[in-house]
Amino acid sequence: MTPAQELAAAADKLASLIADATDGPWSAEASSCINRLPGGIAEEFVAWDVSSPVIDDEGGRTAVAAVERDPRDESLWGGIWNPADAAYIAAMNPLVGKALAEWLRDMVSDTYLGSISRGRALAIARLVNGGGS
Repeated sequence: MTPAQELAAAADKLASLIADATDGPWSAEASSCINRLPGGIAEEFVAWDVSSPVIDDEGGRTAVAAVERDPRDESLWGGIWNPADAAYIAAMNPLVGKALAEWLRDMVSDTYLGSISRGRALAIARLVNGGGS
């Protein structure tokens, strides 16, 4: 695959992923949770939700990654446990992906084939495409 093909493939992959993703921007918020364990033990913990400003059918914000409660036994699962991960995920929302895909497409037609920008673009494209840089 030529460098131009790698750049185009990465831009296409990002565009495809963005098409099905929840609209951004996203935000990260802490959720204080209590998990009820057998024997009456209550376990308190904090998990992080990442959500979109898109309003869901119930009038709330659309969850991208959230703590969920299992109605069968009231146990909690999901969410994001590391606040830095939640903040990063929220920051790298589909609006960022769209801008990155557009930049990669611009690099395909870059007339300065040896430029530092094109080299960095190719490294990013290879990461998006699942390879090393």
